[in-house]
Amino acid sequence: MKAIKQELAEALREEELFWRQKCREEWLRAGDRNTKYFTIV
Repeated sequence: MKAIKQELAEALREEELFWRQKCREEWLRAGDRNTKYFTIV
């Protein structure tokens, strides 16, 4: 039972990491929408 819980915890960590990386990738691709505000001088 302990091994199953450890496997589940590891799978959840890996899934969370996947979604964090995917979100970051989309953010980098789309860019920061506030950038123009700070670069207009």
